[in-house]
Amino acid sequence: MATSSALNSFPLHRLAIALIAGGVSVHAAAQSTAANANTQATSPALPSVVVKGASEASVMVGGFGDTPAAKLPIQTSIVSAEQLTDRGLLSLAGLTLLDASVGDSYNSAGYVSYLKIRGYDLDNRFNFRRDGLPINAETILSLANKSSLEVIKGTTGIQAGTSAPGGLVNLVVKRPTVELTSVRLGVSGRGTVESAMDWSHRFSDGHGNDKAFGLRVNLEAAKLRPELRDAEGSRWLMAVAGDWRVTRDTLVEAEVEISRHAQPSQPGFSLLGDKLPDAKAIDPRINLNNQSWSQPVVFEGRTASLRVQHQLNADWKLQAHAAIQRLVTDDRLAYPFGCTAGDGTYYPSTYCPDGTFDQYDFRSDNEHRNSDALDLSAQGKLSLLGIEHQVSTGVLFSRYKSRLQGQAYNWAGTGNIWGTLPTVADPTLGATNTDRTEHSTEFYFRDAMQFSAQWQGWLGVRHTRLDRDSFKVNVPDGESNEATSYRQSVTTPWLGVSYAIDPQLLAYASWGKASNPRSPPTCRSTRMPAGRWRRSAASNGRSV
Repeated sequence: MATSSALNSFPLHRLAIALIAGGVSVHAAAQSTAANANTQATSPALPSVVVKGASEASVMVGGFGDTPAAKLPIQTSIVSAEQLTDRGLLSLAGLTLLDASVGDSYNSAGYVSYLKIRGYDLDNRFNFRRDGLPINAETILSLANKSSLEVIKGTTGIQAGTSAPGGLVNLVVKRPTVELTSVRLGVSGRGTVESAMDWSHRFSDGHGNDKAFGLRVNLEAAKLRPELRDAEGSRWLMAVAGDWRVTRDTLVEAEVEISRHAQPSQPGFSLLGDKLPDAKAIDPRINLNNQSWSQPVVFEGRTASLRVQHQLNADWKLQAHAAIQRLVTDDRLAYPFGCTAGDGTYYPSTYCPDGTFDQYDFRSDNEHRNSDALDLSAQGKLSLLGIEHQVSTGVLFSRYKSRLQGQAYNWAGTGNIWGTLPTVADPTLGATNTDRTEHSTEFYFRDAMQFSAQWQGWLGVRHTRLDRDSFKVNVPDGESNEATSYRQSVTTPWLGVSYAIDPQLLAYASWGKASNPRSPPTCRSTRMPAGRWRRSAASNGRSV
């Protein structure tokens, strides 16, 4: 009976998966043994394998064309899609496991990943690029249709008009450059099931132009059941990228991406009064967003881009690249913060010593964030005074607009760290919010100068004109609603010199300037970034 009971309680689906995997392994091993025997009998030598290192890859957002990353006087790292897949990393937070200079700024399940580089927080509105164009990262960015992630470290004044001192991150979209069919199925966590397909093919145009058209399709769907309790969700993505080689000199590329991610989020834990909680007494999987009225955070995104490249001659190329991004977010959380004890003692930023806390109903639905960008550029080679120059110049127009509505931030009752006290929802939209409109125009020039076989000089400059406005929404009667405007022009130069000691070793020195102008003044909490700072500010009754 004991044996029967144990079998009944054993998760049979896991046993089936293990048996299938074992059968596949044994079958594959048998095939491999037979193949090896045949190979030894017919061919004594194996074909050579060529391995190309990541240092040979170019950095799209670096601004110096096809120059390999290892030859640039810039600190960079490139993470390929294969590296992410091999480690099971499906979000931007995975960068923290692959690059020691990248850390978490905020990484809550079901919510946006906020990163820092070299200890400096990245601004999700200004420090992220997609194929080199600015995007808004106040959402969950899918990596299923990305061929690589590029990280530039340090000042990035020649790559971006405004950026954090730590650097920036660029997401490179997969293009139909290969013949490929790939299907992935994975099971993880407490039963998370993920599936993805990557298909790429090239076609003839029927007029003798072989493989003139390319098409790449990426599909992804997942049912999320993480180790964290009360955080089940789902996500899906559909992405299509195509290109048309109109002539030998003209290439047109277009792509579109649609995604949705819905999952309850997770608030942070806190001190119990002035004491650190006993780790042995706390369930590490507890989610304090576990009320019956808790709702998932929903991120919906639509992104599309069009790029046209034309080769004027052997030395010069023109490019026009445009992109749009449309984000819609429903941000919700049963949010614990502070404590009003039974004896009247108020703990403004910790929980009560007995494990209870004040819980709030936070809701900010239908948040719209729109981004548009257009980059017009020219790249080419020329020779002046016996020095070879690789020049790129252009102008980038970008626009960002956020349109929000009133938000709920209402006291819902007293909860506790064990999740056993129910609270009452109050979705009244009584709190204000902030709308923003931002425009920028950026003129840039970059020059890589080859002095000799070993010596190379580098020059870059970017001039940025900023135009930002913000104003409150859902303002109570009698309260001021005057808009805040911000105008500024900044010029960010950059210089460098490098010496190739040998083909594998480069010594360089560089100096650069960057600008990170602040947005119109806001009240922020040190505990929560982006949209969630409002919760901690309001719960303490502080004015915003």
